Parts: sequence; C-alpha cells; structure tokens
Amino acid sequence: MFYLLVASSVIQTFCNFLILDRLPILKKYNLFLAGIILIITYNLSIYISQVEIIVLFVLLFSLSYMNNRTQSIGKILLHFSIAFLLKYGLECLFPTLMIKIILSENNLWMFLWFCALLAINCLCAFIIRRYLLSKLMDVWLSLSGYVLFTIVFLYQMYKLNVYIQSLPIDSKFDTLLKIFYIFLVILIFIGVISVTMLKQHQNLALETQKKEIEYQSMQLYTIELNKQYQEIRKFRHDYINILSSMESYMELDQMTELRDYYHQHIQPTRAIFSEHFTKINDLQRIEDPAIRSIFTTKLLLAQEKNISVQLEINELIQLPTSIDPVILVRILGILLDNAIEELSILKQGTLEIAIFSLNQDYVFIIQNTARMNIEPLHQLRINGFSTKGNHRGIGLNTVDTLVQQVPNLLLETIIDNHLFTQKLTLSASPHPKILS
Repeated sequence: MFYLLVASSVIQTFCNFLILDRLPILKKYNLFLAGIILIITYNLSIYISQVEIIVLFVLLFSLSYMNNRTQSIGKILLHFSIAFLLKYGLECLFPTLMIKIILSENNLWMFLWFCALLAINCLCAFIIRRYLLSKLMDVWLSLSGYVLFTIVFLYQMYKLNVYIQSLPIDSKFDTLLKIFYIFLVILIFIGVISVTMLKQHQNLALETQKKEIEYQSMQLYTIELNKQYQEIRKFRHDYINILSSMESYMELDQMTELRDYYHQHIQPTRAIFSEHFTKINDLQRIEDPAIRSIFTTKLLLAQEKNISVQLEINELIQLPTSIDPVILVRILGILLDNAIEELSILKQGTLEIAIFSLNQDYVFIIQNTARMNIEPLHQLRINGFSTKGNHRGIGLNTVDTLVQQVPNLLLETIIDNHLFTQKLTLSASPHPKILS
C-alpha cells in the first residue's frame, strides 16, 4: 500500500488527463494501452523518481493524438499541464497529513487517503473541463497549453536535477545511465509513432485525393452528359423539321428530290450518331469507373470540338489493384488534354486511342496528328515550357513525375511522321522508366 501512495501522483495525473482530454478509455485497444502506460510509469515512479511524469506525458500525448488527430497539440499540452498541476496543488494542501498517514503504516488509512485524493482530483478535473475549458476559444486554449507545459517541463527538469544531486556519488552514474536509456527509448518510441502517423496521414491524404478526383471526373462527366442531352433535344426538334420537309417532297411526288435530300442531309447524321454511340459502348469494357469516366469525359470534349476520334477496345479491361487509379487518371487526363489541344489548334487530324492487354500487361496508346514544326521532346518536358504562353507547360513534366512514382508504369513517347504517340504500359512487375 505504501508503493500505491508513492505512485499516486502518476495515477492521479493519468485520471485527470483522461477526464480533461475526454479520452474514450473503453474504446477498443485504449483500455489495454492505458493499462500498459500505468504499469510502465508506476514502476518508474518506484525505482527512478521524477522521470515518470515525463514518460507519462509522452505516452498520454501519443494515445490522445491516436484517438483524435484533429485536436491541436496546444490543447493536449494544456490538458496534461492542468492534470499535473491539479495533482501537485492537492498534494501541497495537505503535506503534513500525508506524511503522518505514511508514517502510520496503516494500510487502511493509506488506501482511504489515496481514494480521497483520486476522487477530489477527478471531480476538479471534471469541473474545469465543464465550466472553464468549454468556455474558452481554441486559440487561447492552445496558447495556454504551450505556456503551462513549458512551466511544468522546466519544473520537472529542476526536480530531476535536485534528485540526481541528492544521490550518493557512487550511485549517480548508474542513475544517470538509467535515465539516459529511458530517454533513448522515449526517442525511439516517438520516432516509431511519428513514422506511423505520417504513413497514416499520407494514406488518408491519398484517399481524399482519390475521392476528389473521382468526384471531379463524375462532375465533368455529368456536365458533358447534360450537354449531350441538350444536343439530342435540339436534334429531336431538327428531326421533326426534317420529317416535315420529307413529307412535303412526298406530297408533291418529288421522289428524285427526296432521294437527294436524304443522301445529303439524313444519311451522314445517322452515321455520326452510330459512330458516337459505338464509342460510348466500347468504353463500358473498362471496369474501373474512374478510368472509364476520364475517357468518356475527354471523348465528349473532343466531339464538342469537332475532333475526329478513333477508339479501339476489343476486350474487357480489368486493371490490376496494385496500380493507384488516382495517379493513372491524372496521367491519362493530361495526355488526352494535350492531344485534344493540339488537334484544336490544327483544326484537322485525328485522335486515336487504343486500349488492350499484352501478356499480363495493359497498354494505353494515345496518338494525335501533330504540327510539322513541333518542338523536340526534351523541350516539351521542361517544367514551365508551353507553346501557349508562360507558366502553362506543366503537363508532360507532371506526367514524368507521376510515372516515376509508380514502378509498374512505363511511358514511351514517339514523335514521327507528324504523329505524336504516347504509349503507357501497366505491368505486373517493375521495369525501366520513360523511353523516348
């Protein structure tokens, strides 16, 4: 029971922090981690005094941040500082009584004293959280946290120095060595936690970016579909007029003129619609919705700009799960945009797209007619270079950067015979990068 009183400062600070920080202690793994934290700091408080509070802070900070990553660091520091100061303040109020209870060696009195201190600490922590912290602005909470924690940390360093100086000379070195090992373990622990949190943050950011790109792709797709719907309504109106014209020819029994009218105005329209819907149906062979959406959007954009498109997809395209669709969407979007922009400038030529499997690889070929005096490939890849003005030539440079991030992607670029060809290969195994 004596050791329980000795370690009571750790337990009181721990409970105060749980209340102030609103840690869900009954949540999965939290109860287990809380038990580990108490065991570690309890043993430290018995064998190496004044170190346990610093270790307790590091462990509680990690536990708090793991449960609520949106909470500012300043607020966590404030919660720990208040938890420590509450414990310290109550101990200073009754020092004589506490010494008498310890010297009495009465286990019952020691236990009751421990429970009383713990209950008062928890009650004060709850009142402060409910009626003080909830009223203050986040900015003031964070600022107060940094200030109070600095005071608490300096105080603990002072107490640790006093403790070391009070030790016999022959045991100082061993104590310092133990403290060094403790801080070394803390540093390693902080490093592991930091790397883990950074990895989780990167995964979360990547997932957010993926959803954002999918949302933007679907938004563009919806806009383009709406445009197509308006075009169909317009065509429906025109079609009624065409039928009226045909009816006039038939009423006048002008079959020769009707035949000429049909071949000149109606038959080409049928061919155009047949070709357009065939392309849209071919895109359904791409299983990934994000990849299918970017191709659909860009093909509709090309049609809006009156660009001739040839599309070839003769098989089901099921991309490997190892390839990040976000990166692939960005690469394909840039390549298609570049091809459409080039053809818009030329006012002629064709955009050719082919998607097929080759052994275990998937190949995307995007080819467009190019200018006769097109710049060399190494110049097109320079960051910032553009034929359309300053600060717009980031496309190919960005593609190069994205391709380098994925070991299973290979990009081959060919400029030959007024054709600009980009061949993107998705492989099951890593291979060398950009070829020209």
